[in-house]
Parts: sequence; C-alpha cells; structure tokens
Amino acid sequence: MPGAGRQDSVVSVSSLSIRSRFGIAKPRRVIALDPGSSCLKLLLAELRSEGAHVLECRSIDLREEGLISNVEISGHLRKLLQQFGPCPVALALPQHRAICQLTNLAPTSPEDVRRVIEAETVQLRGLTETAIAYDYTPLKSFGKYQNPYWLTLCRESELQVTIEELGLSGSDLCEVTASANGLIAAYQHRSGRSRLALLIDFGAKHTDLAIVVDGQGVFASSIPFGSEAFTETIAAERGCSQDIAELFKRSHNVFSEPDAVNGVGTVARNWVVELEGAVREWITEHPELGAKPTDFEVLLTGVGSRQQGFVSCLNGLSELRFALWPDELGRQPIEGAGEYAVAYGTALHAFGLASQPTSLLPDEFRLAAKRRRSLYALQTVGLSLLLLVVVVFALGTWQKLSLINRKKTLLSQAEGAVAAAKTTDTLNRKIMAEYRRLQPVLEREKYTLDTLEALNAIQQVQSNRSLWFVLFADQQTYFSTPIRSHTNVVTTNEVFSVITNAPLAKRGFISELCVPEDAETARRTLSQIVTELKQARVFRNVDTLPAEAHRPLAEPKLLLPDKCFSLSLELAESDFPEAVNLIDKAPAVAVVREVKPGPRTFKQRTNNPSGGPAER
Repeated sequence: MPGAGRQDSVVSVSSLSIRSRFGIAKPRRVIALDPGSSCLKLLLAELRSEGAHVLECRSIDLREEGLISNVEISGHLRKLLQQFGPCPVALALPQHRAICQLTNLAPTSPEDVRRVIEAETVQLRGLTETAIAYDYTPLKSFGKYQNPYWLTLCRESELQVTIEELGLSGSDLCEVTASANGLIAAYQHRSGRSRLALLIDFGAKHTDLAIVVDGQGVFASSIPFGSEAFTETIAAERGCSQDIAELFKRSHNVFSEPDAVNGVGTVARNWVVELEGAVREWITEHPELGAKPTDFEVLLTGVGSRQQGFVSCLNGLSELRFALWPDELGRQPIEGAGEYAVAYGTALHAFGLASQPTSLLPDEFRLAAKRRRSLYALQTVGLSLLLLVVVVFALGTWQKLSLINRKKTLLSQAEGAVAAAKTTDTLNRKIMAEYRRLQPVLEREKYTLDTLEALNAIQQVQSNRSLWFVLFADQQTYFSTPIRSHTNVVTTNEVFSVITNAPLAKRGFISELCVPEDAETARRTLSQIVTELKQARVFRNVDTLPAEAHRPLAEPKLLLPDKCFSLSLELAESDFPEAVNLIDKAPAVAVVREVKPGPRTFKQRTNNPSGGPAER
C-alpha cells in the first residue's frame, strides 16, 4: 500500500498493494485487539500453512477489574501485551468511529478510481473540514452494482484518539481496520455460509451490524444502542447500582419468570425495531435482490449477546431468526469463541487473508511496520542462510560418517578376508606337507605300474617276430652305472664317460634287442617295433638310442655282432607333479627327497647278489 498523503484536507490511503493483498512480508504472529467501552477482547493468532490459527483468547471486563480512566486501561493493556509476547498489534476500530460505504464506479483506470474515491470522501457529511484516512477494495458485481468498491474511512483525529486511549502510540501496531470489516472477514472464513447474512456485534453502548451478500460485505452500520440499556433498566426497576444490576443481568434470565424485570422486554423491542429498520431500509435500497428479513442468516456476537434468554426473547419479537455465533473461528473450534469474531477477523486482515482488505493504519505506523517487516525479512534471510549452512554441514557430516562406516565395513571385510586367507594358507601348507610326504610313495607306485605296462608292450611287439630282447633297464640306472671290466675295476676314462653322459637319463627305460636278419629287413623290423611302441599309452616317445650313448651292459653271450639295437623308451609325464607353495611371497620350503635306485640289471644282480652298494 503506498504511503498516505494529503490532498484537499484528506489523508489518502489507497487500496491495498500487491504486497498486502498477497500476504508478502506480513507478520507471522499477531495480537488482535477489539476494544469496547466495558470490555477489551484480545486474541493471539499465528499464521500457519493451513491459515490463521488461534493460540489464545482473553477478555478483560473493565468494570470488574476496576479500570475506569484511560491511564489505568492502557497500563493494564500494556501488561497483557507483554504477557502475550513481543507481537505486533492489530486494532479493530470501533464502528461508530468509522464509516463503511459501498460505492459504484464506472470502469476506469486505477488512478482514476483513486481520484474519484478521494472526491467522494470529501463530499461525505461532517468530514469536509477534517483530515480523514481511508482505504478501498473492489468487489464482485451484484444487483445493480456492476463495478462496486468497498470504502472504509474515518477521521484521522478519531483514529489517533483511539490509539492514544489504548496506549498504543509506542506499540508495534501493524494493522487498523473497522470492526465491521473484522466481522465480515470472520464470517467469510467460516463454513456453511448463506447467501444473505446479517452479522451483529452487540456491545455495551453500540450495536455494530454488517450485511453479507454472496460472501462479500455490502453494508455496515452502528446503532448507539447496546446492552447497557438493559443494565440501566434493571438498576432503575430494582433500585440498585449499575454494578449490581450488571451482575444480576449476567446471572439471571431477566426476560422470563421468575427473574423477569419489568421494562427489559420494552428495551429489547426498541432494539429490535432499530435493527429491523436498518435492515428494511437496506432491502428497500436493493429491490433487485428480492430479499426479505426471513431470508437472512442472523448471527449474534459480543458480550451482550450472551445474556440468558436474550436470543429467545429476540426471536419472539422479530421475524428475523437470531442465533449466537458458533464457537469456532474459521475451522478451529474454541470454547466461547463466538465473542471474538471481530478480533479474529482483524487478525485475518493483519495476515493479509481478508477477502475485503481495507487498512486505516496511520502513516507513521505504516512506515514503522515497513521497517519492521524489512528487518523481519533480513532476519528471515539470515536464518534461512544459517539453516542452509546447518543443512549443508549436516549433509556433509552425514556423508563423511557414511564414508567412515563404509570404510569400517570394508576394513572389517578385508580383515575377515585376510583371516580366511591365512586359514586357507595354513590348510594349503598342511595339504602340501602331506602331499610331499606321500608323493615319493605314489610316484614309486606309478613307476612300478608304468614298468609293468612297458614290459607288457615289449612282450606284445616281440610276438611272431624272430628277435629277442637282451636288456631292459631304467634310464637312470643305465646311464649312471659305470662300465665295468671283468676285473670290476673302473678306469679313469670310464668314470669320465659316466659323468659326461649322466644328463642323458630321462624318465623311462633302455631296451636292447637282437634281430638276426639282414640289414634291410632288420631296419624295417626295428621301424615297425618303434611305431608299435609309440602307440602304447605308457610311452611319451620311443626312439633308437644314439651310438655314443650306448652302454655295453648286456650279456655278451646273448649278442650277435652287428645285429643288436638299443631303444630309448621315454615314459609319459607323471600324474604327480612337484608340490608348490600356494601362498605368495611365502618362504620356499626345501624338500629333500631320497632318490631310490631303479630296478637292477642282470649284470648288477650277477656281480652283487646281496643287493648292497656296488664295489668300485
């Protein structure tokens, strides 16, 4: 809302700006104050995501508290505001100090609307010689009004007097609106609304009323007739003070026997006549609506409406159907909430939730509220940044903790894997040790089987051929046995020959045979024997032995000159490889394995029948 300015003795407060209409920079918590001549009503409300939420309601009876002067009232009110906390205050200006007017303007620009409304406010009776504060808001078309505006205005002096009487000059005042506007806003936020509604705030000295059509307020007025008229009548009839009469009125049903008081019914009838007159006058001004008094939903609020038997008495005197305002504010049920409808509607105006927002807040308070809202915005931004930093740090901490937990898990898994590897290594070592222990036995058994299979293969190739075998020895023995003379003395040259040719030994046998045939036939026979022996599964390779590797170990009596041949029979690989260490970087374990000699030759058995070591 733009700041107020003076033009033609008018304090101009234009219609609510975008900021006010959309609730931007509005307070989050507010104390709504509904001042009356005999009672002050305070309502603490908070703005939440679902709307306004009432936190506390409190009513102060000035007569009961003994508060008479303005100084006493303002001092007591200041203490109550401190109890509610540091919250801005929204004031409901009594309706008899304000005017709410419905005006119809031709469609025009916002600047022209402001100029026309300023001109109209100057023409209002009794306000031409003083500064006034006003505000307006557009309404939806209804009846004969095609471009209606809801105008609220008051004398600036009246507004300042009310603020000073309540001691709010130095307070954090954030909103001022007429009490009828608060009443209309409270009705607009309740469920079960009717097409036509008559809202009545029955106070001590004044009765404020508002008419709502299709959910929007179109009429507001104040009648100088309140519940004190009943108190004065009771005091006069019973001859007591007004304080005693007030207590009697609150505790007894003065409208019916046995506590009926003469004259009270007449006062109620006069009040109904005043009220019906205002309603009928409005109906006459709007014949296009075709409204009747019985069409209105009539809701009573205010402390005077809670008198025992008052509603029943009114329904017996009028065709209007009176009912108390339900004990709910919006959709929030609160015990005794019907008395705080005006205060609740004023809080809605402060929160920017009113459908017909009009503000009479003075310029100095408006500027203070703007500065306060800027400070709130800065604080909110700072708090948001702080929360953002906290969230970022929390997320970072959470991420680091997650990584730490992940690393701990991986470390635990790694330790478990290392332990399992150590266990596996221990088992492997045990298996390898056992294997090394059994490997020589297994290899000797395998060698024995291979020897038998080799003998069987030789026996097979010998069949149906004119040849005979004169020697069958394993290669290790064949190449490592020294050549002996008849005197069993080994010469130096012979020893040198043994050492030189020892590396020729392989895993296999040497077989010598005689083929008593001519050279060509013997060569073919020998080739056939080699071919057939190669087909045996036990041999890896079969070939003739080179002449330089020959050892004259066979019995000379069995040999034919130039008819003897030597064969190298290499066995297939053993199924029992050398054991290896399965653990990386484990110290090598030296395995000393005793090499047992192969089968002894015929000559060895002849020269050394005992089987002991051969004599050199």
